[in-house]
Amino acid sequence: MNSGYEIRDADPSVEACRSSDWQRLELGPYQSDIPLWLSIAAGSADPILELGAGAGRVTFPLLETGHTVIAIEADPGLARHLQTEGNNRDLPLSVESAPVEASSLDGREIGLVIGPMQFLHYLSPDRCRSVIGRFAEDAEVRPVMAFAVLRESDLSEGVFEFDLLPDMVESNGWILSSRIRRMVVTERRIVIERLRETVSPSGSRRLQRVSEGLWRYRPAEIEAAFKGLGYQLAASSPIPAEAGTVESELLVFQPQGERRSK
Repeated sequence: MNSGYEIRDADPSVEACRSSDWQRLELGPYQSDIPLWLSIAAGSADPILELGAGAGRVTFPLLETGHTVIAIEADPGLARHLQTEGNNRDLPLSVESAPVEASSLDGREIGLVIGPMQFLHYLSPDRCRSVIGRFAEDAEVRPVMAFAVLRESDLSEGVFEFDLLPDMVESNGWILSSRIRRMVVTERRIVIERLRETVSPSGSRRLQRVSEGLWRYRPAEIEAAFKGLGYQLAASSPIPAEAGTVESELLVFQPQGERRSK
């Protein structure tokens, strides 16, 4: 990227219209966890409830292997993209556009609740407990739950600068590129800063800085939260890191005294 460009903070009105393109560009190439999600789903009953489905990075592999998915996505643009893609491909997908706190099982029998791509880390501690409790307690038969979490042992506090090549994609004549610029790690937070460049069909360029904040949770904290809701850790699988990512692990929680399978 040309470092001589003016760097501006992201304009939400501009970014919202391409939210699915940005998600596919920045998160879509990450595939290391897909086999794990498919393996967990293969041993659980449908439908699967996916929290924070985004642009469908995990959703569509699940659908394409024969599962029925209910996707919860707070971003209206991403939710529309998901439902349109599902309808166009005639896949058994139902999308709810709402914050996760506004959703519940409402008596529906769900076989598996999943939160890919560090979903839990986007929630504050209070929100995390509220969300887990809502889906743990609202069903007559409690579902299995599986979440991806960061490997705390691989993180140290500090400011980390990156010199990575940008990821790029073309969408309807627009060229989008994005790269991670730096990561700031504190005791309880991780802030990831990206530089996004947009090139219009006419050739005009715009460079913006966007940041996302994650909450740090140690696996023991998450395990304790689930234990308080009557869940136990049933399995833990490492997720290999790819370029620009931190190693994660996938935690699977089973209701104590209950086991659901196909």
